[in-house]
Amino acid sequence: MFLRVIRCLEVENLDAGLRLIREERAPAWHRMAGYRLSVVNRMDAEISLLTCWDTEDDERASYRSIIPIHDQVVEILTPAQAHSEAYQRVTMAGPATRPEAGSWVRTIVMEGLTISTLEATIRSYEDRVLPTFLSAPGMQTCLFGVDRVLGKAVAFSYWSDDASLRTSEAAVARLRQEIAEAYGLQVLDVAVGRLLLTDAPPGGGVATAPERARHEPISPADTRVELEQLGDESIAVVRIRGALDRFSSPRIKNILDRAMEAGVNALVIDPSGVISVDSSGVGILVGTLKRARREGGGLRLAGENAKLATILRMMSLDQMFPTDSSVPDAIMHFRSDTS
Repeated sequence: MFLRVIRCLEVENLDAGLRLIREERAPAWHRMAGYRLSVVNRMDAEISLLTCWDTEDDERASYRSIIPIHDQVVEILTPAQAHSEAYQRVTMAGPATRPEAGSWVRTIVMEGLTISTLEATIRSYEDRVLPTFLSAPGMQTCLFGVDRVLGKAVAFSYWSDDASLRTSEAAVARLRQEIAEAYGLQVLDVAVGRLLLTDAPPGGGVATAPERARHEPISPADTRVELEQLGDESIAVVRIRGALDRFSSPRIKNILDRAMEAGVNALVIDPSGVISVDSSGVGILVGTLKRARREGGGLRLAGENAKLATILRMMSLDQMFPTDSSVPDAIMHFRSDTS
């Protein structure tokens, strides 16, 4: 399952925002394939809107619906302060797949996941945390998701009353500490709040639209970066979709740095989804190429992108980057170098 979280700070008109979600946006989601659940939480001064989808493709297909709700809700709730996060590999379990409005919710955010610890962290949650939660009185539903790009994990647990939530505190704190210590994670935030609004397709199942909405190209402001390490090899494939510019480059640099810290030194960059690029984005590629070479590897571009090719020529850097026609060709080149 795939989870998107829109966080709004310093809320100004909560009632109007909830009415918009209930009367206009949720009915549209019901008609979309893969829709599972939407929930609005209040954590002190922050309002969080969660939407759950069966797969990442379902969420991407809902893009035309997600962006309007983001823009409209943000405009009503908090014009100046809002941001969006995405979590993959989401686990959802509980006696009720649709928690009730008024329920208490606990949110835990952790960071420090690496390529090597991500799967083990998910298994620990499924094997150790879920049994503890599901046997606890008052437990309704729990969600756990990971962001493999930023190395973050988030957990939401919903409880029927305050007493149930408080009773579970000691066990949750113990498990949280054990998992953090086992996998080198840092707890960023633990918060308690209330569930204001919940919505799901009739019967709690998935939407049954005859066809899913078509996915439109994302805007430069919503750059997606996917990193895939090839088994236990030191090769990783990085796919960039969106902008490669001064706004996205710090995040992309962080992703590439973390991959290399985890032992990757051969990077295959697939730029086919890049829709805009500037000198800052090129600078990230140059710096990463130099670091990879220092560590005995390299960086290869796989596939064509006219915008990137143009700016590389303008900066006289086009000869600096080895280029292959496809990702498999670039991978084969790295493997042949080590054989």
